[in-house]
Amino acid sequence: MRDHILVQMTQALRPGGLLVLYQYSLHMKQTLAEELIIENIQFVPYNLPPVYVYTYRKKDDDA
Repeated sequence: MRDHILVQMTQALRPGGLLVLYQYSLHMKQTLAEELIIENIQFVPYNLPPVYVYTYRKKDDDA
């Protein structure tokens, strides 16, 4: 199910489009980086529970 959701997310983005999401760990960092470019990962310690806010950009079609 997770892989299906990831495929749907990346297909829905246009080239250069941004994806912003939050995770409670860095577990998905490499998986997401296979299809997307890491723009920023910010740790938010004051959230309860603390989270990581990921910002990724979809690769251009010709990249």
